[in-house]
Amino acid sequence: MIVFVVAVDPIAALLIAIVTIHNNAVIFSVYSFFLPKTTGDGEYALPAPIYKIGREVLIVGSTIALILGFVFITGRFADPPKQVITSAETAGIGVLMLCIFALYLGSLFSHYSESELPESLHLEDRNHEPAGRMIVLFAVGTMATFLGGHMVAVFAETMLHKVHLSPVRAALVLTFFAGIAEIFIIIESHLKKEYEIALSNAFGGITQVKFLIFPFTLIVISAVQWLGLAPEDFSGVPIDGTLIFLMIQLFPVFFVLFELMQDGHTLSNFDGAAMLGLFLLIIYFLVTIG
Repeated sequence: MIVFVVAVDPIAALLIAIVTIHNNAVIFSVYSFFLPKTTGDGEYALPAPIYKIGREVLIVGSTIALILGFVFITGRFADPPKQVITSAETAGIGVLMLCIFALYLGSLFSHYSESELPESLHLEDRNHEPAGRMIVLFAVGTMATFLGGHMVAVFAETMLHKVHLSPVRAALVLTFFAGIAEIFIIIESHLKKEYEIALSNAFGGITQVKFLIFPFTLIVISAVQWLGLAPEDFSGVPIDGTLIFLMIQLFPVFFVLFELMQDGHTLSNFDGAAMLGLFLLIIYFLVTIG
């Protein structure tokens, strides 16, 4: 989807990637209310991979957001002021974050050994799908992704250039539809009582977008510029108030999650309410200011 949107409007593609993190943070906080809690303390014990490795990537994510936000602010007040992020800079930021994500996955696999899996998730207990069926499903999914990405790009162009919706509001609309698939996965896993899978999907919607989709978008924007495929009026990602505001607001998202997960490695309904209130407040200001 991101590739198609970059071809239409690189700035909108970047905003969609950032706003998706905020949208998925709301989904995570809402789902925390539905996790089975203990009778006495009313808390849900987090899976080991989330509180062992997840907390580390959260603090890195919050730090990166703060660093980039302050760098953008400093650039705007420089003499002469820095107006755009160059293609080399966007590519460098993207590659660095992808390297962090690769290390995160490596640590995740090393900690999440087979012995730590719940009994319901052991591979020998699951039926294996025939290879032919898997190939057909992969082909259908690939085609659906291609068509869906093209339709999203057309929809984005309509929202931005015909309806003249602000980029942030258009991004919120697009991320809502893009997040429906994640919501269905969470609901299905929850109904099967596979709470670890459901929570991992909700949590991954935050961390993976920040360290995979966001840097991938930056790299694609750089590649489009280098290949001369960017829109004629696009000279680089502009360092404006919207980008600075979105980037800085990522800090409280990751920092709040990090702090709440430190307290006994559990989530309670109070934690969920605190997260939901803060994340909705951020989205409110995204809509009104962006």
